Amino acid sequence: MRYFRVILALSLLVLACSHGALAKDNGRCDERLIARIGKHFNFDHFAYPSDENGGLLVAGACKHWPSDQVKLITAFAYDSGDSRKVDDPFVYLLIAVIDWQKTEIVSSYKYKYYLDPGGIKNLKIDTAPYRLSNNVTAFGLDIKSGDSYSCGDGGTGAERTLYIQDGHQLRPILTLTMSHWSFIEEGPSRCNPASDNADKEIIENTNLYIGISSSSTKGFKDLLISAISTRDDGKPSNRKPFHSKLRFDGKEYPTQKLQNEFEKWNQRVSPNK
Repeated sequence: MRYFRVILALSLLVLACSHGALAKDNGRCDERLIARIGKHFNFDHFAYPSDENGGLLVAGACKHWPSDQVKLITAFAYDSGDSRKVDDPFVYLLIAVIDWQKTEIVSSYKYKYYLDPGGIKNLKIDTAPYRLSNNVTAFGLDIKSGDSYSCGDGGTGAERTLYIQDGHQLRPILTLTMSHWSFIEEGPSRCNPASDNADKEIIENTNLYIGISSSSTKGFKDLLISAISTRDDGKPSNRKPFHSKLRFDGKEYPTQKLQNEFEKWNQRVSPNK
């Protein structure tokens, strides 16, 4: 075990010495780093699938922590092998923070994730300054799954989860869907290209934003949640901006009250044609 740790440490150090080697500009992780992390967690074939291997990775992302450049945030969605079955709607997620200067994995979190029928499209690490207290800064992970637009009445975009470090574990404290879309007017779109309806379809997009309040609850800053709707035809939306506040309960930021408020605000309004 000690020998393995030395090899892992030397490997990470060699990778870190090359500028941009650990996290590439496009957010993709270096393949050698992926292999080292897979070995640390005892995963076989922890790699992107190719003709040469049966890689388990569905998606992955790496990003340096802006306020602490010796830390690297990594996130991977992977297939255990059994989840290739049609009747298993889950993949697995591994999030880890690596201190490449000390050459060690500082904290990590693993869990099963319900897979949208459209599959995971990508993972994106969000390092906005979520400074919740003097000693705690959170980071986010966006999971984009499914299709952007479909033939239904509407849909959602990426799901963001905020994580904090809790000893050697990462702990999720908030999960929020960051965008929604719906049809204001349905025209002869990809859903029915043979339609005689000459009207162009109009889609309303709603994006959510997370801000930090000056007030605190149980040691953590309150979060300011806002939402703004826009139309893809350039006309102004009939919805006024949405605003709400989330308060920490000692373990997480509960969202049930927020969801109720948002659903009421998000009910269809009279279209502004």
